[in-house]
Amino acid sequence: HFFDSLSNLSLFVLPYTYTSPEMGQVQSCVEAVYDQVDRLLDFMLFKAGPTVPVPFYLVINAQKTTMFAYILGLMKYYSNWGITAHVYLALHGTYGLCWFLKHLIFPDPAWDRPLSLGGVAVGASGLAGYSAIAWMCVSSKVEHSPAVLCGAIMMHTLGVVLMMGSDSQKYFTLKYRKGLIDEGWFARCRNTNYLGEMMLYSSYAVLAGDWRAWAVLGSVWGLLFGRNMVKKDQSLRKKAGWEKYKARSWLLVPRVLI
Repeated sequence: HFFDSLSNLSLFVLPYTYTSPEMGQVQSCVEAVYDQVDRLLDFMLFKAGPTVPVPFYLVINAQKTTMFAYILGLMKYYSNWGITAHVYLALHGTYGLCWFLKHLIFPDPAWDRPLSLGGVAVGASGLAGYSAIAWMCVSSKVEHSPAVLCGAIMMHTLGVVLMMGSDSQKYFTLKYRKGLIDEGWFARCRNTNYLGEMMLYSSYAVLAGDWRAWAVLGSVWGLLFGRNMVKKDQSLRKKAGWEKYKARSWLLVPRVLI
């Protein structure tokens, strides 16, 4: 029973690599759930009220690029000049700048769509969860051991590299050639960019030392990232070479040992 449960839990991380009828039914159920999630998110972001001339990337970039000043302001307000707060400032503040550079050099066209009036509020509220993690870290004045700080920095650095590298490959490959991307950063993992983002944001939750930080991240990963990864796999199935690519890759973690 333990291994059966483990297999079911691994569906989200390693899906679409099973051929049994039972796993096929689970796959269909997961896709049906995310189809409803997709409809809900589409309505909340783009159909909740009149459309306004505010593309999604403006809301995202506003939050990302102000994180350094926001965290520094929190440190001043709470008089927290400890090493953990400084490490958090360096990591989350720098990531905001990396994200903005990414937008300038290889932007994601998915963020170009203008939001509805309600979508602006929904998007800003969702991004506020990320800002709340910074508040949790600074306001609590938590201090971590050198080993924890080292681990968070390592996880964040690797996560940024995975995210930036894979998004760059995807942008420039699709700019000149449409179709399946099954090499480079995506050779063994179909969502290296999301893996990188999850790693770097996990470092913030580690530094915050608060279960609520993981709750924020879990909701984003389960709803937004999960929906996007399932939709991507549904799209990839229609492309030439999918079956071979599926056999040697996993959804979220690299398939390197099997």
